[in-house]
Amino acid sequence: MATQDTFERIVSALQDAALDPAHWAQALHLIDDACGLLGSHLTIHDSSLRPAPYLFSAAYLHGEDYAAACQEYMEDYYPRDERGPRLFHLPLNRLTHNTTIYTEHEQKTSVTYNECLPRIGSNNQLCVRLAGPAGTDILWGVTGFDESVWPSATVALLQALLPHIRHSLHVHDALVRAEVCNPTLAGLLDARQIGAIFLDQRGGIIEANDRGQEILRHGNGLSDRGGVLRAQSTVDNAKLGKLLARALRGRPPVGGSMTLKRARGLPPLVLQVTPITSRRLTCGTFARPVLILLLDPQAKPDIDAALVATALGLTRAESQVAVSLAQGRTLRDIAVTTHRAYSSVRWLIKQIYAKTGVTRQADLVRRVLSLADLPKPTV
Repeated sequence: MATQDTFERIVSALQDAALDPAHWAQALHLIDDACGLLGSHLTIHDSSLRPAPYLFSAAYLHGEDYAAACQEYMEDYYPRDERGPRLFHLPLNRLTHNTTIYTEHEQKTSVTYNECLPRIGSNNQLCVRLAGPAGTDILWGVTGFDESVWPSATVALLQALLPHIRHSLHVHDALVRAEVCNPTLAGLLDARQIGAIFLDQRGGIIEANDRGQEILRHGNGLSDRGGVLRAQSTVDNAKLGKLLARALRGRPPVGGSMTLKRARGLPPLVLQVTPITSRRLTCGTFARPVLILLLDPQAKPDIDAALVATALGLTRAESQVAVSLAQGRTLRDIAVTTHRAYSSVRWLIKQIYAKTGVTRQADLVRRVLSLADLPKPTV
């Protein structure tokens, strides 16, 4: 079993990866070394589409990028991989071996199982499904060196890392949706679609961006009393205190998420706590050991659908769907609000992907959000 120091270094690397995707290689390499793995593949999928497109993908073999092999799998094998749809129905948070996902007959006849997976060393693989952001699925596959039984200590370590991986990917997704990629201190303070609050070692507020200050000023769900964060609900405030204690004084310091109840029928405010080790976020007079991200489902970026249609060459219906995705709505939400069949929304998204040349929802969202500041067309 990994030592406490090794576990702390892995968790710290995962927290760095949440804020900067370049750190995923280091984080997964540390996991490989601690668990005796050949490599792993970590993805976020929109499982409402078939084939389910990647919204995020990180694949490494001994810390080296393994994207080419994954791309080959998606293009040549995924459409006929018997295991594919079953991955999205795995029990949440349960590590499952490949041989229990394929039937005995498929282990003898499947082209993917007998041709593709052995070539990339993925036959002896444990897979797990985690709840992803906005109704998506996180899939993590870890590959061992041989067909031997997985040691119980290795499985226990992988299981212990699941909440940290899930949290890191939720933070990463929130930053992507807010157009904060590879964030710096200045970038987070300038972000408009997400609240950012920095705390000191005692939990006091050092600074906040405009959106964060606006949320605190209104005090609906979260407020600032004497420079300290306080949730409006007594129950929520107790949960918030525990989250901050784990982030500030835990060993290792760990992040977490919660929702905050708000009055007047507003949807809950989503709060994410992330310890900071990145030098880009701790420079200056004061260290900034904790970052609070605030996601308000009610706050949608103002994007003109007509402008999106013109800029990206989309129809009116396609541009409406693209804008809704950029505003954080799920496919089912879009179907209800546009009075379309769910299958029709899926078809429109496939058309959008074909016209824009993107293959990941995150890339489409970035492209749409980049148009938000352009002047609206005049009639």
